[in-house]
Amino acid sequence: MGKRAMQALYALEQNRVLSSIKKGFITLVPLLMVGAFALLLRSFPLPAFQAALPTLWGGALDRFLACVGDSTFGLLSIFVAGAVGFHYAGACREGDLFTQVTAMALSVACFVATFGQSAPADRLAGFGSTGVFTALLCAVAGTKLFVFLGEHAPRRFRFSTAGADEGFRAAMGGIAPALLCVAVFAAGNLALDWLAGVASLNELITAGASALFSHAGNNLSGGILFTALQGTLWMFGIHGGNALDQVATRLFVPANADPTAIVCKSFLDNFALIGGCGATICLLLALLLFSRSKDDRRLAGASLPFGLFGINEILVYGLPVILNPIYLIPFILVPICSLCIAYFATWVGFLPVVTKTVTWTTPVLFSGYIAVDSWRGAAVQLVIVAAGTAIYAPFVKLSDRVRSGREQEMLRALTDAFQAGERTGERPRFLDRGGQLGAAAKRLASRLRADLQTGAVPFWYQPQVDADGRAFGAESLLRWRFGGQLVYPPLAISLAQEEGVYDQLTELALRRACRAAEAFRAALGRPFSVSVNLTAAQLDDPVLVEQIIAMAQGAGVQPGGLGLEVTEETTLIDREHVSGNIGRLWAAGIPVSVDDFSMGHTSLRYLQENPFRYVKLDGSLVRQVTENARSREIVSSLVSLGTGLSFDTVAEQVETAQVRDALIALGCTRFQGYLYSPAVPLEECLAFCREEPWR
Repeated sequence: MGKRAMQALYALEQNRVLSSIKKGFITLVPLLMVGAFALLLRSFPLPAFQAALPTLWGGALDRFLACVGDSTFGLLSIFVAGAVGFHYAGACREGDLFTQVTAMALSVACFVATFGQSAPADRLAGFGSTGVFTALLCAVAGTKLFVFLGEHAPRRFRFSTAGADEGFRAAMGGIAPALLCVAVFAAGNLALDWLAGVASLNELITAGASALFSHAGNNLSGGILFTALQGTLWMFGIHGGNALDQVATRLFVPANADPTAIVCKSFLDNFALIGGCGATICLLLALLLFSRSKDDRRLAGASLPFGLFGINEILVYGLPVILNPIYLIPFILVPICSLCIAYFATWVGFLPVVTKTVTWTTPVLFSGYIAVDSWRGAAVQLVIVAAGTAIYAPFVKLSDRVRSGREQEMLRALTDAFQAGERTGERPRFLDRGGQLGAAAKRLASRLRADLQTGAVPFWYQPQVDADGRAFGAESLLRWRFGGQLVYPPLAISLAQEEGVYDQLTELALRRACRAAEAFRAALGRPFSVSVNLTAAQLDDPVLVEQIIAMAQGAGVQPGGLGLEVTEETTLIDREHVSGNIGRLWAAGIPVSVDDFSMGHTSLRYLQENPFRYVKLDGSLVRQVTENARSREIVSSLVSLGTGLSFDTVAEQVETAQVRDALIALGCTRFQGYLYSPAVPLEECLAFCREEPWR
């Protein structure tokens, strides 16, 4: 797809209205799962079960399932209005929780107001999936109007009194905007009754859709028009089946009423709309077979048990398919192609004319067989499913490409914001933020948590080399990816700390390092150390230190095989247990070193009060040794200090031979950096260390 088209799709993905609608639908997935489960049990296509259900346990199970269905799918539009209103208000007024909650309630009120002229039974019916489009309209327009009025209301309408609670003042200030919003939608309902003679927007849509079929017949063209319009209505959140129910009843007679008619309601249900609107059983299979997104495959897997029985609300609202520009074409095209395949199979005589009405929850292949009382029905359905899956496949791949591009943009923005904070000496916190950055950070942190639970977080190893070119150790470094792109390690670590999973990350790094240390020892047959980064707070934790010792001993790590590098984001000074913990670690054969010395919270008291194996010079200092005389003096002094206090000096971020030679001249003989090797997977690092000394 062209660059401009991709940019247009990115823009649509970032549109506040579409983004808020998507978030609103995703919020409702738990309710949809509950409703789908109740609907599946109540409509399970087993004749014996259906016959027994009304009397089973005195009808209690049937009433229970009906109650669950009515409280979920029966009020779906109410939930959609509230959820979308909440998220859209958050997009309009970032961080304003009061406005979000008010907009959520107001969206529901505006939605209910649009049914003012409807009979009570019609109003309740409109609160289900039939009224989703109206709910979306009310949520977006009502919230936008409320925010606008709140920002531009005359001062005399803004409540203010000394001593009043801030929340109370905000609530009173919202009275006039809320009143006007509800009044606008109530007036709109009266206008519909006066101008069009309909009681609600739902009735107007149904009447308009029915008018399109005034001259249509129960033939192929009529079936294509019906199928295309039904899919189009669904794409805009309108329940196509309900909106066109009168058309289906009038135009497409039941199968047993006219045995010669190819296109009947049962024909459409079982051969055009397999798995529900949009022939979504094909989309489910395409997601499972072709999608690279774990989230989409998970959603498809959760939807599949229901999709097999024609219940596709989880996928339609959870993906979502509604208002999704990528799936607009296949959602309409696949049922039309399915209809044409089945029509042609009937026209040439391969598929018998459909003569039976089949329960709508009957699974695919079974429904085809029952509809025509022949295996040929199942065979045609199999061809239709294969063709539909093939049509959906490129759009699933396109969705992956759009998501990947969006994730790269999101990750780039997060990284830029984080690095800007690093340059000013700050560590930004993202999970408490609203807006796009906050949402992106939450998604990233959630994926990190999930990957930690499954162990899908990679650690690579960067070799450390002496002046003779011989590897003596390696540092374990996080190389986690999101959407196929490497996450800036300090950003990943910061998010892990905010999310509360940093200890899990450290534990995983330590376990991997223990295994790596033994792999290096076995492969090289000489002393070799693998180091892991630890924060000062973790080094101050006696329980964690004992766990590290037990972990190393349990893995059979030789003394010196595992090392710890304490980072300087917080100071070691005045921490109660640090000195004692360092002593216990040394006694267990786990030496401790200082990372990035000369930056952060550096203090010579570190070196005065604690034994360290080595001190690692910060890269910003190392890179200047060929040009900056003061940097050379600092390095020389630290090397001399190390000689007196019995610790080595390691220079990191050594990228050129000139820098290495300058460091050797200053007495520093241990290096780490791209001159030798970047961080690489364990096997590659082992191969590097097996080679002859590198010089």
